[in-house]
Amino acid sequence: MSRTDNTNERKGVGEGCCPITLGGQSLFLLSQRAVYWSERKVLFVADLHLGKDATFRQAGLAVPAVSSRDSLNRLQKLVEAYDPSECIILGDLIHAADSLNERVQGEVSEFFGRVSGCRWRLIKGNHDRHTKKWPADWPLLIESEGAIMEPFRLLHFPEFPADARDSRIGREGISLKQGEYFLAGHIHPAWRGSASLLVREKLACYWLTPRGLILPAFGTFTGTKVIDRTPQDRVFAIADTQVIEV
Repeated sequence: MSRTDNTNERKGVGEGCCPITLGGQSLFLLSQRAVYWSERKVLFVADLHLGKDATFRQAGLAVPAVSSRDSLNRLQKLVEAYDPSECIILGDLIHAADSLNERVQGEVSEFFGRVSGCRWRLIKGNHDRHTKKWPADWPLLIESEGAIMEPFRLLHFPEFPADARDSRIGREGISLKQGEYFLAGHIHPAWRGSASLLVREKLACYWLTPRGLILPAFGTFTGTKVIDRTPQDRVFAIADTQVIEV
């Protein structure tokens, strides 16, 4: 059996994940805050916010200068485990224009050198737009929102019905065609169980709406926002090494 066929049978790969079907396609919600699309061998992540620690340190805040390295190391482990043909970042790879200092740029360049067998695409997020010039040695195809990989529309900002946009994401989205579903980030969704004494802290989560899937933030140094779910939504919380529907 080829490596492509037995990817999820190798020890440690896929443990604790939650499989779902969206648009007739198999998506695996990973406890490592990434989504694996098995039919196309594509790995999705969102909101790494690399260099956020550098921006905070420039502002005089004493935060450890390690978060970008940690995020990249975790992403490398996923690439090595799943061997995707392509990895797509659904926005906010970089936190701010001044985040790309020499240290962060070097860490990212070294990372791309270690995962050279994978193609890389970035759907530009609101934080990425501050970066006017990207390092020439990064093998990164940069695209605006709306790229299509049927049946998915690749976004940074989620698409919600018109009557909910202002309260839930605060901007106009991209209209989906019949049979399309979005994959997006931006919100850094989290779930908090209001009726359970066992869950006292909010947990990063995947938020599945009737129109698409919102990924949790992948970056180490990122916050979260408790979501306002509707009865039509499904929520999958990340509890340590498990993804559990709640």
